[in-house]
Amino acid sequence: KSLKHGGILFEIIKKPKIRKKPRLVLFCDISGSMALYSLFGLTLLYGIVQKFSSVKCFVFIDGATDITSKIKNLGKNNVQEILNSWNEFVFSDGHSDYSKSFEMLVNDKSITTANSHTLIVIGDARNNYRPINTETIDKLSKKFQNVYWMNPERSQYWNTGDSQFHHYQSISKKHSEVRNFEQLKIFINSINFKKVIK
Repeated sequence: KSLKHGGILFEIIKKPKIRKKPRLVLFCDISGSMALYSLFGLTLLYGIVQKFSSVKCFVFIDGATDITSKIKNLGKNNVQEILNSWNEFVFSDGHSDYSKSFEMLVNDKSITTANSHTLIVIGDARNNYRPINTETIDKLSKKFQNVYWMNPERSQYWNTGDSQFHHYQSISKKHSEVRNFEQLKIFINSINFKKVIK
């Protein structure tokens, strides 16, 4: 609700009851190229994690980190703290490595077939000209029944320069440019979000 006001709380919203078993994994890029959109993505993650009990939540740069417990325990105005501790999520050189990050995700022991029905990714797929492991992409498509991708970069720049988005577009059930609240609302309505998280 606060996203439409840039994260500022203008209305009093009662905290919803936590629902169970959505079988949902959230994966958010917080690398340098995502600097303008990371807080937007993390705020969305925070809202979903606060509403549903069985959500797994990861951030990634050059490796994936499970922040489910961390984000559950944050206050609603403290999501920025995750970005303030950015260095904690660097595994090697701090430059985007989608292939390594997804490899860590598919190998994460806490994500089983039973709770990996849907994956929602927030990222621009810019990989700093690193190679993409197509075997990892294949494993990703097999592990998750549905992959939805929100790319905050303008669509005319997809697959230009170091963007490797075409690899992930091929396994996404739905992908779309999402860089503001209106686009987010359209995206969520288009994938029937309530049905996805059942």
